Amino acid sequence: KKAAASLWMILHAQNCRLPRDQCPYTNCSETKLILIHVKNCPAGPSFPCPSKCKGCNETRKLLAHYRRCKDMRMKQVGTGRRGSSNASQQSCLVCSLMARHAKVMMEKHQQQLVQQQQQRQVADDFCYTVGSGYRAAHSVATKRFD
Repeated sequence: KKAAASLWMILHAQNCRLPRDQCPYTNCSETKLILIHVKNCPAGPSFPCPSKCKGCNETRKLLAHYRRCKDMRMKQVGTGRRGSSNASQQSCLVCSLMARHAKVMMEKHQQQLVQQQQQRQVADDFCYTVGSGYRAAHSVATKRFD
């Protein structure tokens, strides 16, 4: 499960265009830094990371694994060996757990957006109510002094 969660974060960070510290997902900015390192690091399958960057080798392995599984899935779809194109069907345990993790993360994010919208609406309603009360009190007060 940890590998699946890490893989999901790597894939998310590759595509996340939000500025640092604005992404709602924990560890996104750190993962972006690791991805920059991986892109420039000379390490390979038989040559470890010379700077011993934490996460470099693990990120490489997870990305290589994902690419292999993705290629395998594409071949299966291309040859028609799969009866369904259901996205939840994956080639291996890590990728199927990653798909499940992605679904959970997206649902949580959607719930957070709904809660934020509800909080904004409550705040807007409060400001409108307070503002209306202020306007009513202000008009009564100004009529007294006229």
